[in-house]
Amino acid sequence: MTRKQALSLAAQALAEAGQNGEVVDILRVLSDELPLTRWSDAAIRDAVEQFILDHGRVPTVTDFKRRGLPPHTVVERRYGMPLRRWLDENYPRPQPCRSPHAETDTGTEAASDTAAINRAFTDDYLRLRPRSAAAFNAGRTPDTPCWQTVAKHNRTRRWRGLLEALALPVYPDADRDGPADFRVRIHPHCDFRED
Repeated sequence: MTRKQALSLAAQALAEAGQNGEVVDILRVLSDELPLTRWSDAAIRDAVEQFILDHGRVPTVTDFKRRGLPPHTVVERRYGMPLRRWLDENYPRPQPCRSPHAETDTGTEAASDTAAINRAFTDDYLRLRPRSAAAFNAGRTPDTPCWQTVAKHNRTRRWRGLLEALALPVYPDADRDGPADFRVRIHPHCDFRED
């Protein structure tokens, strides 16, 4: 007996029993789509939603290389857009590290918002004088977004890159960097002559 036949018999038995109407409908859809040589819209969405149920998160682009999810090219051909964009539009992920008091936006904030975020970050940074990104996030005021959000607005992913982009001073971490060790070498200038 094939999988398709087994699904058809199971759907028929449940339908005759007069119960589980939703289960019967799903079994019939599965039976019609077997073998899964093509990915329908319903099959793609079902695979993504099953992944979410199994793993407790929205799949990343890398997760689509796993068994059970359609390949990148299938999604791109079916929907006419890159996989990342399709995931963002259909299964948006919560933004990490947003302040609970900050207004949420669709991700396209105006330049004035970026300037306001940069000002809030700079004020907190200069007040705290943090020696690391974790120290900043721990001591920031509730209205100031975390450094990762500010970095995203400044098109960087690195803590030092953010400090460079905003021209902020770097406070050395004595525990991590150790005491400063300076050496001075004095070389007499060879071309100097007294006449």
